[in-house]
Amino acid sequence: MKHRLTALITAAATAALSAAITAEALSVKTGGSTLTYEVVSGYDDLLTDGITGAAEITGMSDPPEALVIPAYAETGQESLVFAAVGEKAFMGLTNVTSVSFPDTIVSIGDSAFAGCLALERVTLPASVTNIGVKVFVSCSQLKYADLGAEGSKLKAIPENCFSSCTNLTEVRMPEGLVGIGKEAFYGCTSLRSVTVPSTVQFIGENAIGLRTNRVNNMIEPVPGFIIFGKKGTAAESYAKGKGIDFIDTEATPAGDVNMDGFVDSSDASLVLSEYADLATGGKSSFTAAQRFLADVDKSGETDSSDASQILIIYAENATA
Repeated sequence: MKHRLTALITAAATAALSAAITAEALSVKTGGSTLTYEVVSGYDDLLTDGITGAAEITGMSDPPEALVIPAYAETGQESLVFAAVGEKAFMGLTNVTSVSFPDTIVSIGDSAFAGCLALERVTLPASVTNIGVKVFVSCSQLKYADLGAEGSKLKAIPENCFSSCTNLTEVRMPEGLVGIGKEAFYGCTSLRSVTVPSTVQFIGENAIGLRTNRVNNMIEPVPGFIIFGKKGTAAESYAKGKGIDFIDTEATPAGDVNMDGFVDSSDASLVLSEYADLATGGKSSFTAAQRFLADVDKSGETDSSDASQILIIYAENATA
C-alpha cells in the first residue's frame, strides 16, 4: 500500500512537472510582457513564408496600457502565427486602455476582453471572421468600437457582446454583417445612434438602443436613441417594434424634419415653431430623429440658423 501511494505521488508530481514544463514552453516574451498561447490547427491558409504553426493566445502577464497583439513569434523551435484570441484571454485586465490586433487574427473567443475596465478603444481588422459572446461585456470605459474595416469578413455580432458598456458613444458596423445577437448592445446608455448595414437580416431581442429603467425595472429605449438604416430592412422592423426612432439613410436628407423625402419651407416652419417653443421655456415636440434632422448646422441646437439653412437648401433644390 505504501509503495502504491508513493507511486501515485510520484506520478502526480511527474504529471505536474510535465504540465509546468508545457506551460512554460508555451509562452513568449513580447516587450516587457509574457504572452501565453496554445498551438492550434485549422489555420493552414496562414502557414506561409516559413510559418510552421498557428497559435491561440490564452493570456498575458504584465500587459502594457496600449496592448499590441503580435502577429508572429519565434519560439526557438518553430515560427508561429497568432490566429486567434482564446476565451477569457484578457478578461478583467484593469490597466489596458487600447488594444491593437494584427491582420492575422481570425477569431476572438468568448469573454476575451470582458470587464477590462480601462479599455477605451477597439478596432478589429478585416481578417476577423467571428467573435464570441460577451467579448467586451462590462468594459465600462469603452468609448469607440470599430468592428471591421472595408472588406471585413465579420458576419455576426453575438449576444451580450457590448452589453453594459455604459460609456460607449460610437460603433461602426461593417458592410456584409448578417446578424446582431440578443442584447448585443443592451445597457449602452451613452450610445445615442447606430447605423445598421442593409445586409443585416436578423436583430436579436433587445439588441440595440435599450436599457433598464432603474425606477420601475422596465426595459425602455435609451432616451434620444436613433437607428439609421435602409427602409424595409431588419433595422427598420426592429426600431418600429421597440419604439425607437428610425431614419432612412437613402431617402431622408438633412433638413427633412417631417421626413416626407423633401427639404422645403414646411420643414423650416417646423424648425422655427420648435425654436420658439424652446426659447419660451416650452418642451420639445420633436422626436429624436426630428431633432437630428433639424440640426443642419450641427450645433447641437434647434434654432433659427437651422431654419435658414433649410431654406437655402430648398432654394438650391428648386433652381437645380
